[in-house]
Formats: sequence, C-alpha cells, structure tokens
Amino acid sequence: QEATEATGRRDPFAPPDSQAQRLNLAGQLLDVDVPRALQFADPALTAISMQGLNFLSFLRDKDPAAADQRYLRMLSRAAADLESDANTVSLLSSYLFTPHMFFTFDNQGGTSSSQMGRPTSPPTPTPELRNAFFQVAAQILTRPLAPPEQDRTTTGLEGKYLVIKRLMPLFEQYAAPQTTDMLRGQLAALGANVRDELRKRDDDVMRRGIRPEEDSADREQTLRDHIERAKTSEERDQLYIELIMLSLRKGDTGARDLVEKIEDSDLRKQVRPYVDVSLVINAVDKKQVEDAHRLALSGELTHFQRVWALTQVARQLTETDREKALTVLEAAAEEARRIDGSDADRPRALIGVANALFALDRTRSWELVTESVKAANSANGFTGEDARIMLRLQTANITQVRSNSAENFDLPSIFRVLTKDSYDRAVALARNFEGDSPRATALISIARTVLEQN
Repeated sequence: QEATEATGRRDPFAPPDSQAQRLNLAGQLLDVDVPRALQFADPALTAISMQGLNFLSFLRDKDPAAADQRYLRMLSRAAADLESDANTVSLLSSYLFTPHMFFTFDNQGGTSSSQMGRPTSPPTPTPELRNAFFQVAAQILTRPLAPPEQDRTTTGLEGKYLVIKRLMPLFEQYAAPQTTDMLRGQLAALGANVRDELRKRDDDVMRRGIRPEEDSADREQTLRDHIERAKTSEERDQLYIELIMLSLRKGDTGARDLVEKIEDSDLRKQVRPYVDVSLVINAVDKKQVEDAHRLALSGELTHFQRVWALTQVARQLTETDREKALTVLEAAAEEARRIDGSDADRPRALIGVANALFALDRTRSWELVTESVKAANSANGFTGEDARIMLRLQTANITQVRSNSAENFDLPSIFRVLTKDSYDRAVALARNFEGDSPRATALISIARTVLEQN
C-alpha cells in the first residue's frame, strides 16, 4: 500500500512497501549481478521516490548508460504526472547534482534533508540529459498553484518558492536563457507572497550541492553574531540548532555543549540524541575507537543504535585488542536483549553482534544467529534486509533526516559468512525462519554464496 502523509498526499520520501522491498534486494545484487539487479528494480522504478533515485545513483557507478536511461524515463513520467510538484523536481535534481543527498520543503517553509549513503561527486551527464531535466523541471515549477484551500502539493507556496530559489543557480549556469528567465519571473511572483525571512534565507541547506558553502569559520562567527542579536529565545534556539549542525559536519564534540544552551527543554530533549548518534557515526567513520566507545556508552542512543555503535567499535578492535573486542561484543549482546521481543530491531541487533563476533568466536556466533532466528519468529515485520541507522530531527523550521546503511545487521551479510563455514548448518538454520520473507532472504543468500564460490 502506498505510503501517505496525514493529508493523503504521496510521501515524496517513500515508495510503496512492495517497491521498497524490490529496491532493497536490487541494491544487494548490484555488486554481483547488475542485470539481475535491474530485473528486480525496474518494476519499482515506475514511481519517483528517494529510494529509487538513490538506487539509480548507485547503478550509475556500475552502468552509467543503464542508469541514465531509467532516469530519462523518470523525467518523462514526472512531466506527465499532474501530481508532480516542486519536491518532485528537488528529488530528481539529486541524481545530477547531489547523489545520495535529498532535500524537500514543506508548506510552512520547513526543510528536510536526507542522506542515503556517502555523498559522492556529481556525475558528468551528457548535455542532452541535463537539458531534459531542466525542461521537465521548468514545466513543473511553472504550473500555477491552486488556492490555498485546494492546494494538494507537498510544498505549498512557500516550499515551492524555496525549491526554485535553491535550484535557481543551476538554471542560471546550465539551462537555456529563456527557461531561466521564465523561472526568474516565477520566483519573483511567488516571492511577493512569502515571508521576508524566506526571501533572505541563505543557509547551508539552500547552498549544499548548488553553490560553494560558506567557510565554516565564517559561518560559525556569523551564527554567533546572530545569536547575540536574537530578540526571542525561539529565534536564539533555532540559531543554536544551525550552529550545532555546523559543528556536527566538522565532527566537533563541542556540539554536545551547544545542545545545553537551547532554552526550550522539549527541543533540547529532541536535539540531544540526534547529536549523540551523529557524533558516534562520525567517530566510527574516522576510526576514532576510544571516542566512539565512550559515546556509545554515554550518549543518548536507542538500544539498537547502541548495539550498532558497540559492534563497530569491536570490529575496529578485532586486530589490535581481541579481549577488549570480545568484552565490547558481550555488552552489545546484552544491549540487544533489552529490545522488546516484538520489535524487529531485536533480531537485527543479534545478527549484527553475531556478524562482528564470527572472526573472534565462531561457536558463539552460531549460537547468536540461532537466538536471532527465534527472536525473528516472535517479531513483527522482520524481513532480514532493511537494517538502517535512522536519525530524524524535526523542529519548527527544519527537518534533518540521516539514513546510514547497517548491512552487517541484515541476513545476507551473516549467511554469506555462515555458508562458507558450514553449508548444511546454514541451510538448516535458514529453514527455521517461520516468515516467508526472512527465510527466502537467507536461502537466496546461501545460494548466491555457493554460486560465487563455484
């Protein structure tokens, strides 16, 4: 069933569940069998979604022609779909200008950014492909808006204004002059009816992937100056959030201290866990083992996030401190068992621990996978192929979404390892899954591993 917002409008972030499952499996197959991956993905690429466009960006690394061809089809569908709006254009722009990074805007001028993989350099498209995007984008962005009470777009007037303002430098650089002039006129017309603060807006979200970002030191000083001059606590809190996001992009642990300066206690409670998990991810990425371990233990993390952090620490300790790695993984296993028995994150967490443990203690790893099978049979909605670390921060003016893959917590990753150790045991274990989806995922992973070995 198609994911919808409370208004009944299509959620620009999510494809229908059936298509999401296809794209998950196709993503796993990309590294080993591109034609087979496309057989699974193509039926799910009929809708324009963040996950579908993200898949195309990964596909472009393997087969640019195949990815571009499917992107052109998306552009044609968007042009023909009367429900396409400014957020549709913003999502489509990701493929050409901000691979794996997506930006959307709501009807109150709020923004949402989502990262689905490591940001990469934008591709070098053919002029024909780039022109096709700008033609479709201009066609959609110049559609007249319905009266507010009848407006069914995801952006409304203010969101549409921000999308055009964000993309305008790209039109000025690459689009035909007449197309650019038409968009300038549209921007001016919309600007006459939006708040002054939106017309002046020029933060990192408006710049990222479009124009050079302001030097971080200059930006930090600008924000601190604005904080000093803020007239209300609400305005000051929003500026502190911008400063916190800037600190997180630098991996600066001082972001935790800035959280305590937020005056609104409810807002402070929302921001603190987002900051702690972001800092853990940054420390893991930079292989700062001690910092990651400390934050994993002291930060405001969910049980699943803490398990993920501890397993990453243990993996980095495996070669240098075996005993400490084992101790960390034991703590991770105990944390996994604190997750509610009906929550699909419990089997995911146990799989992640088992995966990290295999290089240190095979017997214990097999035991944990057996435990995860029992947990999966008691959990709701476990598929075995959709583990992610999701971060979401929503305030009055901005929504930040960050999605990091946790593939070592999925069944394909652990069953590849188990199959190489004992094919018969792996098959027997896979057949113990009561759910069709996890059982099929595990058996397919076993078969794929055998085929790769042969």
